[in-house]
Amino acid sequence: MKQLEKIIILSIFSLFFGCNKSSNSESIILEQITRTEEQEEGFKDVFFKIVSEERRKESLVYVAKGLSGSKVVGLKFEIKSDLPRGIDSHGNLDAKNGFIYNAIKISSIGKESDEFLKSISRLYKFPTGKKFTSMTLSPTAFSLNKTVFKAENLGYYKFKLFFRDGENDKEEDYCELYFNVNTKEKTIELLEKDHDYRESVLKAFSDL
Repeated sequence: MKQLEKIIILSIFSLFFGCNKSSNSESIILEQITRTEEQEEGFKDVFFKIVSEERRKESLVYVAKGLSGSKVVGLKFEIKSDLPRGIDSHGNLDAKNGFIYNAIKISSIGKESDEFLKSISRLYKFPTGKKFTSMTLSPTAFSLNKTVFKAENLGYYKFKLFFRDGENDKEEDYCELYFNVNTKEKTIELLEKDHDYRESVLKAFSDL
């Protein structure tokens, strides 16, 4: 009887605490993370599909995956649910509000993130045997949107990410990437800013 009571209690907890978590990864068909037809001027861009999302009190957590050959690769992204716009109604950059700290976090999901690092190291032509960093990355973000990013609003949102831009970071380790999330189509993109940043991007993503 006690065992039955435990099962019922666990079921209730699962119902209430699992309701804000959404996942239908089994029904999602993953695609190659690189698309030759969408690469411009030699840029090596990466495209993921969101396979699960979790709404927290002040943020959204996405797990996004794709294929590199036959290998499944992926990352976890956490985005604050209320981010100011960085472009005003006239199309001008709003430096005062556009720069946001701790707004977007990137972290490993284990083996699939290690495979992702291997994949882009080959793509960038800087092979590495390292694993994806065990640290949570929190680059400075700049909103490239004319509207506020809100968790409940479906749309296509663009950001620019600045890695290793702190006072104590080495200048040669600094790098940038574009980060786009489509909350309607359930996709995430990591787009190159400059070819010269490739080695630094790999350093930022790697274990020390």
